[in-house]
Amino acid sequence: MEIKKISAEESLPIRQAVLRKGKPLTTCIFEGDERTDTFHFGAVEKEKILGIVTLLPHRNPKFNSQSQYQLRGMAVLPEARGKGLAKMLLEKSEKQLSIRNIEILWCNAREKAVGFYEKQLFEI
Repeated sequence: MEIKKISAEESLPIRQAVLRKGKPLTTCIFEGDERTDTFHFGAVEKEKILGIVTLLPHRNPKFNSQSQYQLRGMAVLPEARGKGLAKMLLEKSEKQLSIRNIEILWCNAREKAVGFYEKQLFEI
C-alpha cells in the first residue's frame, strides 16, 4: 500500500462511489479542487486507488489562525475498509501540512465518522 499524490480528477470516482452514491460525477467536484495549493492523496494498491482525501486551503472563522486547511472528501472503498487506510491518509495529510507550517486542519465529519476523528485526536 502506498499513499501518494493524485489529481482531483482521479479522486472523483471514489468520491462518487462512497460519498455521492447515485449522483452525477459533477456533484463530486469541490470548489478549490484545481488550486495549486490543494492536495489530493490516494491510498494505492497494485495501481488501484482504494481511498482518497483532499486538503483545501479554507479558513474556518471558528479558529483564529490564518494558517488553516480543510480536510474534505475522505473516503475508502467498502472492500478496502478495516485496513487502516483512512488513518494512513490522515497521517500523510498531517505530515504534508506540517512541512508547510499549517497550524490547523479541520473538517466537517459525517456523524458515522466522528469516532474515527476522535481516535485521531480531532476535537469536536
